[in-house]
Amino acid sequence: RQMCIRDRLCSDDFLKEYIWNYPPVGLPLEGYEYRISEFGEVEVKGPNVMQGYWRNEDATAAVLNEGWLKTGDIGYVREGYLVLNGRAKEIINRGGESTYPADLEERYCGLVQGESSYVVVPVQHKILDNDIGLCFDMHTGELSDVHIGNVLAILQCSFIPAVISYKRVSRTSTGKPQRLKDGRELFCYQAVSYTHLT
Repeated sequence: RQMCIRDRLCSDDFLKEYIWNYPPVGLPLEGYEYRISEFGEVEVKGPNVMQGYWRNEDATAAVLNEGWLKTGDIGYVREGYLVLNGRAKEIINRGGESTYPADLEERYCGLVQGESSYVVVPVQHKILDNDIGLCFDMHTGELSDVHIGNVLAILQCSFIPAVISYKRVSRTSTGKPQRLKDGRELFCYQAVSYTHLT
């Protein structure tokens, strides 16, 4: 019997490495397959995968290829287990460099003090395509010196947000942040020059 991950880690390490650090979603059931595309998107194949969208061949072709369904989830395999760490449509494409919001949130984690809740969102930019937006969730409490200190700390890191907002973060009924919705509500300096336009 192959030793499971939990057997090889103490309880504290297990929590750190496999629960707080993007918990794995597990293994595929018998008769099902998954793979990671060259763009990092998870694709699945099996008897429960749909045959297509009703009377919409273009939409079907966009997500189905020889039985493989594009899930829209970004993921990777860690020690044989599938781990999800974002959504393909939420990737920040900053001048050709793709960045995952969840990865940036992890980078900022060590800089943010207190119990501040925040999410990284893609903000539209007419030259770069996207830029980095940071929303501090203000559904509880008021703006304080801790929030100001957090901003000053984040401005010292290598990935500086183009815009920082203090607002109530939009979430789904299950509590997941609606990054695209909040990103559309933000505006960042576009830095348009004739050099870029000619």
